[in-house]
Amino acid sequence: MKLSQTLAKKTLAVSASLALALGGALAFTGSAQAVDATGTTLTFEADDAIGTAAGSGAFEGGAAEIAASPAGHAGKVLKFTKSGQAWSGVNLVLPDSNLRITTGDLPVVTMDVWSGATAATPVMFKLQSAGGWPGSHNCLKALEVQPGWNFLSFDMSTAKCIDTDNGWAGENYQTGVSYIVAAVFPNFGADDTTYTGAAAEAVNNQIYLIDNIQFNTAAASAPTAKITGPSKKVVRVEVANAGGKQVTVKIAGVRTWTSSTTFGAGSKTLNFSVPSGTYKVTVTVGHKTVVKTQVVK
Repeated sequence: MKLSQTLAKKTLAVSASLALALGGALAFTGSAQAVDATGTTLTFEADDAIGTAAGSGAFEGGAAEIAASPAGHAGKVLKFTKSGQAWSGVNLVLPDSNLRITTGDLPVVTMDVWSGATAATPVMFKLQSAGGWPGSHNCLKALEVQPGWNFLSFDMSTAKCIDTDNGWAGENYQTGVSYIVAAVFPNFGADDTTYTGAAAEAVNNQIYLIDNIQFNTAAASAPTAKITGPSKKVVRVEVANAGGKQVTVKIAGVRTWTSSTTFGAGSKTLNFSVPSGTYKVTVTVGHKTVVKTQVVK
């Protein structure tokens, strides 16, 4: 199916902020406003109104809900079940949220995605401006995910874009455009013709979990953990880029520590007092695990 035909079917069919305009085209009501420079994160917790609304944002036969996280991942997640059309997905942000998703100098959107597919599959992310269909500016970026947890960084400045009003494709992300709609299409990447990763699996009720969606960020890095030493009766763990993620440290034979809340932004150092010896230390940050044998004097 051609890109213009596919896009015309897939997003923005579920929001009360959408109205039918003359000729049957979809038009938006409301306006967008900028967020502050620290960015906006969808956590899908009880105090996240925009993220909570995404639980009812599935379209084209898919199903979405806010669900409890699996073991090792704190809090709530957006759970999406792939069914219906190949391009089924979920609206993450709609115009009535009054959130301007990206700004010209901050085109990166990051998120954690858990894939229940049996092999690598694409996940496509879409930004859309205020024009509705037709008449909007749409940017599409697909990335490959492996089974299990993945950290995805969508740099929309390199996305495939189309202006549905002027009928052109292949342009770049526009710094002068306010993008106020966001959608994600798990197990689908066909509309990003620049995508070269694994093909989508046949639609068969695959489960995808989505969490910690960060808008208005600089180019982001995956969370990291480093076990350092040797130190005198101390195991030292340095964690970076762990915003919104739970951290677990296991020192074999001694103790297991799990953060009571998710970590904030920035870098943190954790110190654990232990007797002298040699230990297997395992650190898990979100979906990333680091293991090291550490000597403690």
